[in-house]
Amino acid sequence: EEPTLEPISSYNSLIAFTSEKDGNAEIYTMRADGSDLTNLTNNDALDFNPAWSPDGKRIAFESNRAVFTQIYLMDADGSNVSQLTFDEIEHEMTMNYAQSNPWSPDGSHLLFFQRVYPEKGSPPPSPPELYSIDVNGGNKVMLASGNISLFEVSWSPDGKHVAYIANDPQNPNASRLYIVNADGSDRRDITKSLQANERLNGFSYDWSADGQSIFFIAYEHISEGNDQWIAYESSLDAETLVRKAESNIPMDSWWDGTSFITGFDASTLTWLRSDGTYSTLKPLKHCQFEKEPQYSFLARRAFNENLIISVGCPNGDLWFYWANPDGTFIKQLFDAPISVKDGGLNDIVWSPDNKYIAINVYSADVIHIYVINVEKSLRDPSALPDPIGSGAIGHSISWQPNP
Repeated sequence: EEPTLEPISSYNSLIAFTSEKDGNAEIYTMRADGSDLTNLTNNDALDFNPAWSPDGKRIAFESNRAVFTQIYLMDADGSNVSQLTFDEIEHEMTMNYAQSNPWSPDGSHLLFFQRVYPEKGSPPPSPPELYSIDVNGGNKVMLASGNISLFEVSWSPDGKHVAYIANDPQNPNASRLYIVNADGSDRRDITKSLQANERLNGFSYDWSADGQSIFFIAYEHISEGNDQWIAYESSLDAETLVRKAESNIPMDSWWDGTSFITGFDASTLTWLRSDGTYSTLKPLKHCQFEKEPQYSFLARRAFNENLIISVGCPNGDLWFYWANPDGTFIKQLFDAPISVKDGGLNDIVWSPDNKYIAINVYSADVIHIYVINVEKSLRDPSALPDPIGSGAIGHSISWQPNP
């Protein structure tokens, strides 16, 4: 049964993104329809990776205007630029995904990395160090160091904790999930209670809605041809680990009683619910393969846990699907693909109201931004969106929260 959809809305907030449309990396904003395109930085240096504050009034960004890449703040219109970091070392904010916003929920602190990038031909970069700093430039605190994943760092919903994934110091081929207090104290290994033959699967995890526990997927090799994926819920003190679901084929995530199972080759996606019912999707049905299947696959959850799934076929066609949190309703967004010859999809970014997505796709060395009204596309899948921005840089889109 088709879910009840809210009235189609207009989204008047701004999208911040990095573009080289004028020959230099600058930060721009525009409306969801492509209007009011504004260059906020207008600087000869490289300015990139914008991230809106939770109140929608300021933007944090990175720039090399002070030789080393530093973190800066500016107002929504590009005024009142201030430098936040000053150490003579490279800085980069944590990636701005749905669960990985560098801003703390109350907007008082930012997460960022410091690391040394040697000259070309020298040894590889040093392992990153994860820091928190308040937006006035004070109270800089190291939270972690080592081989930390740059993509999966997040604040807890209440802003009291930070989660991150790092390589296991005893086994470089395995990863561990850690939580640390926002003041840098009491680091604990959430995965410490896994059995000896279990390990963290992939690089994804989810906070509970109240922020009092965290969910992740573990992988267990039992015997030849007998593997298992387990969804766990852990308390924040890492002392209580509860099995929530199990699968003998790869499970990507678990949320509120539903396992999202991607299988071995993503040819069939399955939503398996706790009552034993399930739904399936075959996202590769539109792709034609001459030899071995080659495709790209990306799934992004909204803040309300709805899911957008994208599949890229070998010929450059991108197909999109929408699913509600438990997979009881799944629908193809468009009757035809977005075609990107000799390219593909960089990222999918949900708007804070869960009604729009922004995507950036690359083709022939040019990156375009599309904004998709999800509700409208669910009602009328016949109309493909048009690109509204070009010259963008991948993984560099941030939606302004409703001011």
